Amino acid sequence: MNKQRRDRLGKVFDQITEGMDVVDAVRREEEESYDNLPDSFRDGERGEEMQNYMEMLEEVSNYLDDARSVLEQI
Repeated sequence: MNKQRRDRLGKVFDQITEGMDVVDAVRREEEESYDNLPDSFRDGERGEEMQNYMEMLEEVSNYLDDARSVLEQI
């Protein structure tokens, strides 16, 4: 692979890293909001929905991390 293509992939790596940072920040904010819910909401539909969002954001972060790992190998 030539330098130009490696440089382009390096930029993608950086963009993925930035995306991971955003996803992780949103997940932490959602966790904080969840933790601040009254027990009646946390145990109800709203709390369940928030937990699902946090799980999905964690999954996104893991996929992005996998993509970064593959790019590092290239």
